[in-house]
Amino acid sequence: MINPSRIFCVVAIAMAVSSVASAQAVTAFDGTYQGVATIATNCGAPPATNVPRPLTISNGAAQFDAGMQGTTVFQGNVASTGELTMRDNLADKLEGKIDPNGRVTGNVIIGQNGCVVTGVWQKQQ
Repeated sequence: MINPSRIFCVVAIAMAVSSVASAQAVTAFDGTYQGVATIATNCGAPPATNVPRPLTISNGAAQFDAGMQGTTVFQGNVASTGELTMRDNLADKLEGKIDPNGRVTGNVIIGQNGCVVTGVWQKQQ
């Protein structure tokens, strides 16, 4: 006969191991990423800066100051797959990916005209 309390214990342990593995996968991206390049496409003007300010990730939470007028700070999260989603205080959304070499590439679509600003960062060792 199967003991229900044993099944519960096995399920609880499996869930705990899974959640620890997920947390470790997210923290693998923790660190400081230095700006490499900013590219503007279909924007009608060059980007405000040629190199984005540093991006920091801590416990899967990502943040960088865009350095634009006012205080435009992008904040968001990194998934265990390296997918990055961040929003700023103006409702702009940055979507990106961290590759296995520690390079982050993220795009922000600005306005209705298809202006895409791409930021590239590299993880510092």
